[in-house]
Amino acid sequence: MFFGLLTPIIVRENDFFWKSAPGRTLMVSIIGDMVVVSILSFFGFGIMAPVTLIDFVFILSYGLFMNLLVNDVFKVLLKKVGLSR
Repeated sequence: MFFGLLTPIIVRENDFFWKSAPGRTLMVSIIGDMVVVSILSFFGFGIMAPVTLIDFVFILSYGLFMNLLVNDVFKVLLKKVGLSR
């Protein structure tokens, strides 16, 4: 879920994602969605099995690292060699 929520932050900017701030509406919707998903994953509410705090931290850390660092660097590198949109 976090990969999908973080993708718009990466694809909206041609350079590194931190070169410009995303719009307020985008950030509010992403953060709100992350809060809802986090609550659902911790408690489950009979819909799914709850995850442990360690699992949640790992999943969130992995998603942030892969999306905001690895994917963003590859995007910029591909642009520099002419293989981007």
